[in-house]
Amino acid sequence: MKKINNLMRLGVIILFSLLLFSCERYEEPSYPNIDGEYVIDHVQVLIEDQITGIRKDTLWYTDTFSLYMPITPLDSFIVGTTRFKITNNGRTFMWNKDQTVFGNPWTSQAPSYIHQDVLSRQWDILQIHFMYSSSVTRVFELTMVGMDDFSAWIRQYPFKAEGPKYQVRYHFHKVGP
Repeated sequence: MKKINNLMRLGVIILFSLLLFSCERYEEPSYPNIDGEYVIDHVQVLIEDQITGIRKDTLWYTDTFSLYMPITPLDSFIVGTTRFKITNNGRTFMWNKDQTVFGNPWTSQAPSYIHQDVLSRQWDILQIHFMYSSSVTRVFELTMVGMDDFSAWIRQYPFKAEGPKYQVRYHFHKVGP
């Protein structure tokens, strides 16, 4: 009787082990994929002048947003309307969508790089290398990355170091694959 109980226990252990190790495991990704088509649904600009002490906070939800002397497509666009696309696991940034073209409707693109923190596995830096007119690289700090949206900050000194510091936050909202 004791031998039969031991054999049954061994059989249960073997069966449980087979079930445990033969099942396919699925794990949720620890970070969202930011590939997709986006509009920037609002822009926040914080201006701080170190010399005069003047601080200004402005939000754009509509109309045309434009930085001083715009160079890249993210420096001047229509908020909530202009579309951008990120593809190839964050390696390509596209703009100028032509709605009349079948296939690839994006007329302009730039190489980009997305960095992931080693410990937290969260996206933290997005670099876009605009090389169509002059070699300009924009480095964005990703502060919030969700399933359908993300926020990216950039710091600029448009009037050199002696002028005010501009901190611009773009809130990208996903509108397509």
